[in-house]
Amino acid sequence: MNAAQYAAYEVAVAAFLKSNNVKPGCCSPAGGQADSNETETPCEAEPFFSWRPCECCGSRLGGDRETYQFAQEDGALFEADICVDCVYYLAYGVLDDCTMLEVDAAQPARAAATPESDGAK
Repeated sequence: MNAAQYAAYEVAVAAFLKSNNVKPGCCSPAGGQADSNETETPCEAEPFFSWRPCECCGSRLGGDRETYQFAQEDGALFEADICVDCVYYLAYGVLDDCTMLEVDAAQPARAAATPESDGAK
């Protein structure tokens, strides 16, 4: 992934959150509730493979999807099947380390290829 692709990804995710009126930081894996007698956390839904586009970023690549629950500004909840990249992005604000290294590595290569970097005008 290069910097332009990453910027487009961020725009797509922001558009999804804005169009659905999602409160910042209000998303979590969907799943069943734990019994009141249990002290463990609620059961999280298992990831599943799908060829359907991610409902968050719109990626059409096949891959694992997770059903996530989002809270809207008015308090309403809705679920969306999102790719694992979006799960990571929503949790940490960036994509995984390997992808971010690709994005960072593409930046100097592009800058080195410009005439200004050679001192030419």
